[in-house]
Amino acid sequence: MTALALARPRRITGIAIALSLVAGALVSFAVSQALSSGGDPIAPASHTARGDAFTLAVPAGWRALSDNVLRADDGRGLVVVRPIAPVRTSGKALTQELTARLRARFPGFHGIGARFANIRAGRAFVYTFVRDPQRTAQTIAFTTVGGRAYEIDAVVRGGSPATARDAAAIIASFGS
Repeated sequence: MTALALARPRRITGIAIALSLVAGALVSFAVSQALSSGGDPIAPASHTARGDAFTLAVPAGWRALSDNVLRADDGRGLVVVRPIAPVRTSGKALTQELTARLRARFPGFHGIGARFANIRAGRAFVYTFVRDPQRTAQTIAFTTVGGRAYEIDAVVRGGSPATARDAAAIIASFGS
């Protein structure tokens, strides 16, 4: 009886991990496609932060809650932009630091990908991971616009590929 009790959670855990990896791969693919397209984001609407600090595309079905927060109307996605101190390290070192910090913070953490990409503001370091058993995917991008460094966090609930594409388009649209 004990062996069966132990085997069942392992199978469920294995399925959850497999689903997390699939969801993360979908988000990573969506981010990659949006960041490499070089075209205009999904929707023509945009949001400009106070003082013209930066501008973001606002896809249909999303709204700006404040200068630095966009949310999908259905609650499946959230994008937060925050100013940070400039990041002065290599991509490899940043990947290692983020992986260690996020693995300690989020249960069920699975790194999906890290790379440099071009967004409207210029070059950005983009790191995508799945952060919990519910397959929540998150992408963190670090970039600079107008001489100021920013971190862009996009969080998408699992099973939301359209929301993931929208979030990726928002990141890709970040600029001045």
